[in-house]
Amino acid sequence: MCIRDRYQRRVHGYPLPHSYDQVISELYTKNCPKCNTNTRAKGLCLVCGAIVCIFSGCCRDVHLFGSRSKIIGEASQHTHGCCVTAGVYLWMYEGLFILQSEGLGAQADSCYTNLFGENVTKFCDPSMLPLNSTEFERYTLDEERYNYFKELMLESNVMSEIWKQVSNGRKLLNEML
Repeated sequence: MCIRDRYQRRVHGYPLPHSYDQVISELYTKNCPKCNTNTRAKGLCLVCGAIVCIFSGCCRDVHLFGSRSKIIGEASQHTHGCCVTAGVYLWMYEGLFILQSEGLGAQADSCYTNLFGENVTKFCDPSMLPLNSTEFERYTLDEERYNYFKELMLESNVMSEIWKQVSNGRKLLNEML
């Protein structure tokens, strides 16, 4: 894929559904294409819409650097191939964004909020909810926040947002993402 195509994807981003209920409906049955599992640790790339395993040992690869080896997770691998330097993922079951750049990462609040501006946080497995549950319908896409994350990718400011999240008490993540 040429650099221009990568740039175009970064400009527009992956179109997210209006309600978090639609996210769950669309992604719940999708498997990770690399390991073909339907894990709770799956994320949606906000650049291209790919499903990747996050924080899961199944899709990690070992890379050798001279006499040292380094374990690199699927999100880090995908970021390098899809987004060049930085990526943003929607961690489906936790309702969080995962920011990834230069082998480091951090969690950030999602762009799905309820009427009070509260973010989606740590949902249970949707299969455990009653069929008529409206738990996820109350959360809708905050376009302004989503555009903020798209701008971060476009302007290559994901790393500064990672450090901002860490300074606000979020845990710093490594390339095992």
